Amino acid sequence: MTLTKKVLMSGALVVVAGCCGECGLPDGPAKTGHLTVDHLLSPADIGPAPKFGWQMESSRHGAAQTAYRIEVFEKGGRRVWDSGEVAGGVSAAVPYAGAPLRSVRKYAWKVSVKDERGKWLPPAEGVFETGLFGEADWAGAKWISPVDAPVRPAGEKDKMEAEDGTACFVKTVTNAKAVREAFWTVAGLGAFEAYVNGEPISRRIVDFAGDRMVRDFLKPGFTHNGKTKYSFAYDVTHMMKTGAGAANVFAAQVSSGWWRDKIVNFFGRKSAFRGQLVLRFEDGTEQRVGTDETWLSATAGPVLRAAIFDGEDYDARVKT
Repeated sequence: MTLTKKVLMSGALVVVAGCCGECGLPDGPAKTGHLTVDHLLSPADIGPAPKFGWQMESSRHGAAQTAYRIEVFEKGGRRVWDSGEVAGGVSAAVPYAGAPLRSVRKYAWKVSVKDERGKWLPPAEGVFETGLFGEADWAGAKWISPVDAPVRPAGEKDKMEAEDGTACFVKTVTNAKAVREAFWTVAGLGAFEAYVNGEPISRRIVDFAGDRMVRDFLKPGFTHNGKTKYSFAYDVTHMMKTGAGAANVFAAQVSSGWWRDKIVNFFGRKSAFRGQLVLRFEDGTEQRVGTDETWLSATAGPVLRAAIFDGEDYDARVKT
């Protein structure tokens, strides 16, 4: 009796397996998605040697990538790299191997995937933005601090620290010509926020919640300031008056966090800001406006301090 039950059960498994092989699994269309550049879904501040990734998605049993082709385009449609057909199933950290990319620019890219049947799937398309490429790209932009930023003894012999207060910076820039696009790359020694015409700069984010403009907070985040200082590049064209002769106001506030707060990183004495504005005009020429001694600065504003652990002290009685 026990032997009979085992035989019947085995037979049932064979029948079920046969059905699954023929009709149990859907034979739906495959597609390519989840595009990344340097492992980012919303790639910005990309360097000169990006790495591309994607996923092949299919409900079909045994679906697999057997080849791919990547193409990269400048804004306007000029192709700067075509990998050609590359055999294999690699779909992560594929290095760029085309002509040198240019800094602070928008690029589009697409990837086509060939499946195990020899069929090319419809190409998937993405975009990415490059940042500044090294110190040479920062030429003409200096770290600036308020000259009169007050300091006090830090409790150690001959050591001083900045008193409470937020460093504020502002400059009005007049367009020499009609602006086609503008990128502003910013960095701060201390937690900072940057503004164009009074509005905080934001970034286009593409993730599982959709495509939207969002602000990032608590820039620059934690780093070893003696070795690394983070910068952030933003397309600010949509925030500007782009006509020839139009004036735009660029500003920043920098507080103590990440740089001179007592808990995370008691590294610096004064907060500082650095920015490089790249204006590209309709006639194809370009102008760069860096932070220097012509920027107005002061220790002012209602934000007395801002840090990751201590939070923010805001005095609404202080007028800006």
